[in-house]
Amino acid sequence: MHQLYTYLAKHMPHIGVNAEVLESSLPDHVDAYTMFFKGGFLLLYSKTPLNEADLEIGLRFAQEFGFAYGRHLELSEKIRQNRALLVEGALERVRSRSLAMEGTDELGEVARTLFEEFNRVGLSVRQLSISVVEDDGDTLNWRAREDKGKQTVLAFRSTEVFREKFSGDTKAALEKGEPYLHTAWDKKL
Repeated sequence: MHQLYTYLAKHMPHIGVNAEVLESSLPDHVDAYTMFFKGGFLLLYSKTPLNEADLEIGLRFAQEFGFAYGRHLELSEKIRQNRALLVEGALERVRSRSLAMEGTDELGEVARTLFEEFNRVGLSVRQLSISVVEDDGDTLNWRAREDKGKQTVLAFRSTEVFREKFSGDTKAALEKGEPYLHTAWDKKL
């Protein structure tokens, strides 16, 4: 029994007691039953051995939990599928807005739609900046943001000043073909 209590204290620190305290608080004898269900098992600890009728009840509870876990998996899959549909719908709205463009001046509206759809799928984007690096090194930029419930889209061209700031990790990641670069800024910097 001491080995069991030492194991429990070591591998279950959330119970917050050491092996000696645990051992002193538990009975001298424990009957442990492992009740299997599809995908796992549950453990029953009893002060006395279980009779056949009680074992059958334990097995039924295990099977019921197996059913509950199966339901959990089904619901998780439905959530995943619904999220995928939500994302596909958002992508389709961005694609539709892109196809509806009649002039180059409407790219800002695509940026606005992209910003809206990021938030619609739950990414909670505060600001979206889009930069297109042209062959001559200049960048075309769009910024979409929401401020006090009002959305704004800014469009501007950057040249030398922006290229100097852009030249660090972002440029290196772009040249390497990385799919993304994560950078975090602290407000104090």
